[in-house]
Amino acid sequence: MVGPVINIFFGKTADIELAIASYAIALSLTEFFLSFISYIHPIVINFYTDHMAEVKGFSFVIGLILFILVGIFCYTSVGPFFLEKVMGVRGRLLDASPGGVFDDDWYREDWV
Repeated sequence: MVGPVINIFFGKTADIELAIASYAIALSLTEFFLSFISYIHPIVINFYTDHMAEVKGFSFVIGLILFILVGIFCYTSVGPFFLEKVMGVRGRLLDASPGGVFDDDWYREDWV
């Protein structure tokens, strides 16, 4: 799951253990959000031929909800709160993780 570009960045970091742990957190968050989408394909396979309009509408609504959730998670204090309180990320790892998960211009230390 580690592609060549990610491997290059791992090779250029000063603290490889921290970088790998931060990457693991980002990967688990990515899988968490993508899991919602993975449950849509059986609905499409089973119901698309009979209920095309409803399936398109449902897929759009689920995609929109996911888009809003990711935006809230990444650009508000919900993301750092989730990392600390739900996932149990603390210390140096909490400080390092938002750099890979959140937009650096939006994240501030006083949110944590």
